[in-house]
Amino acid sequence: MRRNYLLAIAAAAFCCIPFLSLAASVDLGYGPDLFYYLSHDAGGFSTFGTISTSGAVTDRFGVGIHFDALTFAAPTVGYGPNLLYYLRHDGGGFSTFGTISTSGAVTDRFGVGIHFDALTFAAPDLGYGPNLFYYLRHDGSGFSTFGTISTSGAVTDRFGVGINFNALAFASTNVGYGGNLLYYFRRDAAGFSTFGTISTSGAIVDRFGVGFRFDALTFAEVIEQGVDRVPPVTTATLSRSANANGWHNTDVTVTLNATDNEPGGTGVREIDWLLIGAQTGTGAVPGNTTSLIVNAEGTTTVIYSAIDNAGNRESTRTLRIKLDKTPPVIAGLPSLGCSLWPPRHKLVQVATVAASDALSGLASFNVTGTSNESPQPGESDIVITGSALQPRVVELRSERLGVGPGRMYILTATASDLAGNTNTATGVCIVPHDQGH
Repeated sequence: MRRNYLLAIAAAAFCCIPFLSLAASVDLGYGPDLFYYLSHDAGGFSTFGTISTSGAVTDRFGVGIHFDALTFAAPTVGYGPNLLYYLRHDGGGFSTFGTISTSGAVTDRFGVGIHFDALTFAAPDLGYGPNLFYYLRHDGSGFSTFGTISTSGAVTDRFGVGINFNALAFASTNVGYGGNLLYYFRRDAAGFSTFGTISTSGAIVDRFGVGFRFDALTFAEVIEQGVDRVPPVTTATLSRSANANGWHNTDVTVTLNATDNEPGGTGVREIDWLLIGAQTGTGAVPGNTTSLIVNAEGTTTVIYSAIDNAGNRESTRTLRIKLDKTPPVIAGLPSLGCSLWPPRHKLVQVATVAASDALSGLASFNVTGTSNESPQPGESDIVITGSALQPRVVELRSERLGVGPGRMYILTATASDLAGNTNTATGVCIVPHDQGH
């Protein structure tokens, strides 16, 4: 959270300190609330130093030849937190991007290209990603291009902005033109400078003239230390995963864990949850973890979020659980006492067997039959028609051997649903040896 903001527009008030950056309220080793500068001598050698608002201008250490631009980034973007970043050029105008620590470590990171003039840092995502550096560079005719630098070394021109743009700053605060804008100076042929804004959508707007020979621009946002503005994050873990069809066939325990451990996080105050659909319920549980059991068949939606001790609530999250604990229903098998008579050697329809599943739906279905007597060569005594999930029509031959107790047919139906539940049922038909048995 940022407050007490000030737009600082500074002319080059004294010779040879044209590049100024601000690290507001961050002590980098020389004290808080200091300005940091690069100055150069007649030979182009640059020195890094500090300016206090009491007027103390202090060279700290030499950094090298032809340093052009300086900015500050508090978050670590690959090289460590609270570093200053620079652009410097060689004799051919080729610019290099690097880092300065206040311990005196000056490190070139990678080359960026020809004639880079200005550099600033923006942590928010302005349209190209978070934690990027933004630059201005010019060609031989003085035409300036705006672009981005990532610490992976990706240097990307975004769009042309105009002639002789020489300073760039970022402000997340809305100071009258909108939030998360970049601000520039550009000068005309006579040296008169104009102040304006750049949005990453490509809108370049002159706002007002500021005067002659303005060289550097920055914006000061005081960061309230220790204020938690980041909501917690909750993850849901299931006692078991759904099957490949997205269904469960046993009760599911949902465990919710919330974290609020970013720098400055105040900790999780409570987790709130709501169940809708097949199962309903609600809860508000203090602390950072809780669990609940989903045991109602059907589809239940778990809606959950957490709130931290600073009052930040995360966006609502949802989880769908589909539960079917009931196996399919099998109907139509021959009832108890099924008997075929007389034994005329003909096929007789004895059943139409079907399966159904009201929740997850059928996945497989089959009907088979066996007999204690073998059929005559070339004949089938058990004929079952139908396929896939369709009902099966069962015909049995009314026949039996002349000796023995008679013939027994056993029909077996098996059905499985998409949740993995299985049901098996059997039916029996007989062809008695005679009507007395």
